[in-house]
Amino acid sequence: DVGIVGGYVILQLLGDVTAIQPTLLSKINTVLQIVLVSGVLLVHGVWAGGAVLVDVLIIAVTITTVASGLHYIYHGVIRAEPTACAIGCEVSSSGKGHNVVTTQLKLPIALRDSASFSNFFVGDNDELLASLAHLGQPGANGNLFVHGSPGAGKTHLLQALSRQAIEAGGDALYVPLSQSGVAPALVSELSDASLVCIDDLQQIAGLRVWEEALLELYERLLGGAGALVVAADQPPRQLGFDLADLSSRLGAGSVYALKGLTEQQLPAAMRLRAQTRGLALPDNTIEYLLRRFRRDSTSVFSILDQVDEAAWQYQRRLTVPFVKEIEKDLGR
Repeated sequence: DVGIVGGYVILQLLGDVTAIQPTLLSKINTVLQIVLVSGVLLVHGVWAGGAVLVDVLIIAVTITTVASGLHYIYHGVIRAEPTACAIGCEVSSSGKGHNVVTTQLKLPIALRDSASFSNFFVGDNDELLASLAHLGQPGANGNLFVHGSPGAGKTHLLQALSRQAIEAGGDALYVPLSQSGVAPALVSELSDASLVCIDDLQQIAGLRVWEEALLELYERLLGGAGALVVAADQPPRQLGFDLADLSSRLGAGSVYALKGLTEQQLPAAMRLRAQTRGLALPDNTIEYLLRRFRRDSTSVFSILDQVDEAAWQYQRRLTVPFVKEIEKDLGR
């Protein structure tokens, strides 16, 4: 119980606010505990011959209690590991991956557990992935701009890059400009040795105070030992910046158009995402999901995350009948 409750508190501090649901194993354990208490009362009351049954129940309760506790802790570790940081988090100087929540920027933004290069279906984006992986290495210096339509995977890539840099022992900050509470003054506090990933740049185009702050950040990072990766829905010159210098500098580095998944590539991408989460996703389930929900990567992977949570909660396989049962609870 201490492990479960303590782990849940840690997950909340890390920004994971998903409700923890009882597992099937936990429910079985609870039933056995109730039966054990009833059996002990009966043995000490009216049924002296039930001592053997009580001994069996004690063994069963012990086994299921330990198994249920370990099961919760295992899935808690899966949710929190590898832990990554965004604004408000930084890696300890030991470089061993022990992340410490700080008050550096007073705005904790948790990276999604699913954000990883390993579960990103590359498709036609080989060169972009190679360039991002390079910038995620300690000491890498430079800037990269990636643009693409909503749902193409820009946020996934920036969060995956931040995670890779942290795992490699560096500092990385993910800054989504669409997040409420993010202000220009925040970027002035970023180290010149950091990897900074700026998402949703189109949100501040035309805002002079923001553009000046980002230009200052650019000069500081590239003049030091840092790197800057920026994502937006359009290339730099089409965003309508007031500062021509900001547009020219962002366009001076590598600029990539992120090519979204085609409908033909979606099934393979779904299998890859499921495999990295230890899920068996049958072809008929993939076909059903693609028929019933929007066919863009963001929507599809969001549905997969929800189905995974439900399958773990109910201890079910990802079959079409199961998806139909929970379909009303899945986001459209």
